[in-house]
Amino acid sequence: MSANYKREINYLDRAIKSGETAYKKLAKVRDELSSASRWGILDTIKGKWLTTFIKQRKIKEAGKIADEAVLAINTFERELANVSNYTTLKIKMSKPAVLADYFLDSTVVDVIVQMQVRKNRKNVERTMKQIQGILAELRDEKAILRRMERGEVFEQEI
Repeated sequence: MSANYKREINYLDRAIKSGETAYKKLAKVRDELSSASRWGILDTIKGKWLTTFIKQRKIKEAGKIADEAVLAINTFERELANVSNYTTLKIKMSKPAVLADYFLDSTVVDVIVQMQVRKNRKNVERTMKQIQGILAELRDEKAILRRMERGEVFEQEI
């Protein structure tokens, strides 16, 4: 195996692995936000203190996992130093909305919080699609390098 192919394949393997890690973290964030959204619907319809508490716990957990996802995305971006078109991910709920959700437990506040959860979930899903596309390109590039290594592809084909 030529040193150039070996180095490039190693680079691609590291990038793919870090991208897969970021994707998995984002999937966990999406799942927590989906759960928070379901609790938010219940909170809007039959709002009790317990539903507000569970919804906010899910949002908080999504935020913790999102912090981990951001670190994983940063690692992925470092592995792809030549690619710079990533969406930054940050799950944020404004403090006033959280406090109002508990103390002014009203349908209006519940709807505002629900809108924030949906916005964050869409951001996560958009980032997941972007990572998925980049991973597909990396896997294709790796497959081409493997074929080149075996002499199946001439450089003119690329």
